[in-house]
Amino acid sequence: MGAAGAAGAFAPDAPTPLNYGQITADTLLAQEQQQLGIGPFAGMGRLIDVEGPINREYNAQSLRNLRETLLGTAGGTREEQYTDYVATPASNLTFAEAAQQGLVERVGGSYLAPQWGLTDKGRQEGYLMPSWGGTGITRPAFNAATPRTRTVTEAASPGLLALLGETMPEIDALTSASQRRPREGEMADISTLGPGYLKALRSINPAQTGLLDRLTADAQSDLDSTYNPAEIRALTQGYRAAAGGLLADTGNAGAAAESFYMANNAYNRRRQNQDYARQIIGLHQALYGDPFLQITGRASGSLPAAGGALGQAAGVNADNGFSGFNPESSFAGSLANANFNAANAAEIAGANSRAGSVSGLMSMFGSLGGSYLSGKKK
Repeated sequence: MGAAGAAGAFAPDAPTPLNYGQITADTLLAQEQQQLGIGPFAGMGRLIDVEGPINREYNAQSLRNLRETLLGTAGGTREEQYTDYVATPASNLTFAEAAQQGLVERVGGSYLAPQWGLTDKGRQEGYLMPSWGGTGITRPAFNAATPRTRTVTEAASPGLLALLGETMPEIDALTSASQRRPREGEMADISTLGPGYLKALRSINPAQTGLLDRLTADAQSDLDSTYNPAEIRALTQGYRAAAGGLLADTGNAGAAAESFYMANNAYNRRRQNQDYARQIIGLHQALYGDPFLQITGRASGSLPAAGGALGQAAGVNADNGFSGFNPESSFAGSLANANFNAANAAEIAGANSRAGSVSGLMSMFGSLGGSYLSGKKK
C-alpha cells in the first residue's frame, strides 16, 4: 500500500446524502398520522379532537373579551386568588429546641452525645444542619410564598360602543370643521387669484386667445342650430333626385321616407356640432390648463379609485383554507445546500487527514534514514 493509500485509509467516510423524495414522503406520512391519531401519535388521538376543545376555549374567551370591549362591564365584586410573599426572618435553634418542634430527630449516637438529623418538617421549613461540631440548626431569612384570597371590587366600565355614541358627534364636528377650513381657504384663493390668473394667460398671446374666442362663439351658436335654409333645400333636392325612381307615385310612404331622411341628417348634424364643442373645450384646457391645480396645488378632478381597489382585491382570501404542511418552497434548496456542505466538510476532513498521515510517514522515513546514515558513519 502506498503512502497515499495508507493516508486515505484514515479519511472519514462522506455522509450519505439526504434523499429529498424520501424525506418529503416521510414528512407527509407523519402529518397524516398526526391528523388521524395513528402510528406514533396513537396515544394523543386525532389532532382535531385535541385542538378542538382548546380552540373553543380560546374562541370563547376572545368573544367574552370582545363583548366586554364593545358593551363594557357592569362592575361588582369578585374573589381573586393570589400569592403573597411574606418575609420570614432568620432562625437559629438548638437541637433540644428543634427536637421539641419536630424539626430534628435522633439518628444515632449515645444519650449524652446524640447525633441529630433533619425531619421532613425541618427540611420543608428551610432549616439547615450545622457543620461538624455545631450545636443547633439554622434557617436563613427568605420570602415565603403564601396563597391568599382577596375580594376585588370593579367599577362599571362603559364599552366602546357607548363611548363612540358619546364622542362621535364631537368627532364629526371637529372633522367637518377641519375639512371645511382648508376648502374655504382654497375657494377664497380661487375667487381672488383665478380671474388674475386667466387674464395673465390671455395677455400672453392676444391673437391666439382671440381666435379661440371666435371658435368658442361658433361652437356655441352651432349647438342651437342644424341646417340653414340653403342646406335644407340642397338636401331635399338631392334626396328627391336620388329616390325619384324608387318612390315615384308612393304617396304618403314617399313623404314619410323623406321626413325620416331629413330628421336623421339633422340628428347627425347636432352630433357633429357637439363633437366640435368638445374639441373647443379641449383647446381651452390645453391653453389655460387647470386653474385649480395652479392655485391650490391639486387637480380639480379626482382619479377613480377602482385601480387601487383592483390591487387590493387581488389579495383577498390569500390566507384562507387549510395551511397544512407544504413539502415544497425552499425546502429542496436547503436540502441541496445541506448535502453540499456535508460532502464538502467530509472532503476537507479527508484532505486534512491525508495531509497529516503523509506528513507523519515522511517524518518517520526521514528519521529512519537519518538513523541508518548515522550508523554507517560509525
